[in-house]
Amino acid sequence: MTAMLASLGPPDAISEGRNALYAGDPAEAARLFHSVAQALPADHESRYWLYSALVAAGEPAAARDAMDEARTLHAVATIRAVGADMARFQNDRAYCAQLGMQLYGMKLMGSASVAQPARQGQLQHSV
Repeated sequence: MTAMLASLGPPDAISEGRNALYAGDPAEAARLFHSVAQALPADHESRYWLYSALVAAGEPAAARDAMDEARTLHAVATIRAVGADMARFQNDRAYCAQLGMQLYGMKLMGSASVAQPARQGQLQHSV
């Protein structure tokens, strides 16, 4: 069993961050999750974990920002996964409205709200 565990290699930063958070070191966890977020700009998982670490570290404003970013990135990932035309998504308000209704019908409320034309201009960095 030890040889098998050794062959798995070093833990990733998300795992290390979770371990730090579980060990009661939210500042170190936040640092690790932030490093993943910086390295992977479209990764929503690191932002959800960053939120948890920041809440535990007593930084509610920064935590809120991390959660908002996580939700948006997660919604955009879902929109991509359902096969949306991302070029049209950025520029075509009617397409966004149609896509939003389709996502709503699929019970993907977060993604549907991101697809709504009123939010379209706010998502350029996420797409």
